[in-house]
Amino acid sequence: VVSHDMDFVQDICDRLALMRGGKIIKMGPTAEVLELLTEEERKTTSA
Repeated sequence: VVSHDMDFVQDICDRLALMRGGKIIKMGPTAEVLELLTEEERKTTSA
């Protein structure tokens, strides 16, 4: 699934890969990755 809707992603995905510029910058269990997002990443990944 490719989505910018983090609520949707959290509901349906067990694992999450966060990409920037075509490269994976964070990957792991969805809850852990979302917990570790910086404020800038939160702004750029939210729909």
